[in-house]
Amino acid sequence: MSLFGDVPLDRTCDDAGIPSPFCICHQLTRIPSDSKLSIWAANSAGKDINNLLKDYSKVCEHLTVAKIIHAHKMEFSKQKYTDYLVMIETTPGGGQFEANVRYRASDNSMTVDGPISRTNLYGDTSYCVPDADLRNYCYCKKQRGGKSKNR
Repeated sequence: MSLFGDVPLDRTCDDAGIPSPFCICHQLTRIPSDSKLSIWAANSAGKDINNLLKDYSKVCEHLTVAKIIHAHKMEFSKQKYTDYLVMIETTPGGGQFEANVRYRASDNSMTVDGPISRTNLYGDTSYCVPDADLRNYCYCKKQRGGKSKNR
């Protein structure tokens, strides 16, 4: 889309390149954390985090979703998908993450759309990873100072 051309009145956030968490053209509805879709979205986010860390599996713990802090359904009027915004806590380490997960009914798929954001501090728990971006996700198997893995 260009500001110098005609802008269609029925454009969507996708058309304009606006990530769905920042799109104001949707209805945000809180959904139960124990619903099937909340759990599926949360596990999809957890799987993506572990996928990011696959090259560091010798030094980083495999993370599991300990709890779903909240889940919201984002409905768009002209889209063929539904987005879910989930905030999860993982174990070990107590990392909290927020992810936008897209559900497509056409092929019954759930995929993370965009980056997964860390919402709490990780301190020195990811010292074992040289990649600054991956420090957001890694919880080192060997913690400094004898810290417990199951914080």
